[in-house]
Amino acid sequence: MRSRGSLGQGVSNGKLGILPIHLLLATYLGQKSKRIKSQPIAVKTLTTAYLLWILSLGGILGLHRYYLGRWISGTIWICTGGLLLIGAFADLLLLPGMVKEENMCRFLLEKTIGDSFTEIP
Repeated sequence: MRSRGSLGQGVSNGKLGILPIHLLLATYLGQKSKRIKSQPIAVKTLTTAYLLWILSLGGILGLHRYYLGRWISGTIWICTGGLLLIGAFADLLLLPGMVKEENMCRFLLEKTIGDSFTEIP
């Protein structure tokens, strides 16, 4: 008998392996998208994220997390005071990576859907 490779084992165990969930969502959303193809996707900026961090009392209210699409952690930040200020100040160092990750996910979503991705200054 023929043995299955690692890809076959991952599928037979009910796991998708390394296939990211956002690619699956993009495929699904691509079929249901009502957005005009020429409409550009807004890019998140680090300046806006830091400005929201400052306006949310040094990150305690988590507005910067809502801006970057992190609704769950934003709500946790509001309820716990930015995880007792420790998480709020850690976000000073983490914000550049969070902005880069958000923009990369948006870019990959656009490429997967097949629309054009243009940057809005």
